[in-house]
Amino acid sequence: MPVLNLHANQPGDLVLPMARILHVPDPGTTLKDIQDLTYRLGGMAAKPKRPLAWRDPNGGTTLIAGLGIAEAAEIQDMAYALHERKQAERNETQDQRRERVGLPSVKDSMQRISDAMTHKAEWFARNPSAHMANYDPTQRGVF
Repeated sequence: MPVLNLHANQPGDLVLPMARILHVPDPGTTLKDIQDLTYRLGGMAAKPKRPLAWRDPNGGTTLIAGLGIAEAAEIQDMAYALHERKQAERNETQDQRRERVGLPSVKDSMQRISDAMTHKAEWFARNPSAHMANYDPTQRGVF
């Protein structure tokens, strides 16, 4: 009886090429590639079961899954929307990205950290603890 080996990268493992599982366009998919997408998937009304792997110029990958339900024309529309979003993300600055996700600007963050450290130092000055009574700044220790 054959033994099933479940460890990856063992001799005799079955290796499937990515093209058998995904539609993988070239890195840095362009508008021309998106325009030809329906032809490559089998026509506007084709319903591919394999997902489309969208590849960014920087190497990132996003999957657009049709699952045999979405037509190639709908997948093409999703690819156009994804392309627009990636272009907008590429052109935005760090402050714009932080604002988009709801974070304060770097300047505001640094000011908030500075204020918090000042308030904490003031609190320790107003509320000395017993272990600080014998504190000698010239003595170096673990704490």
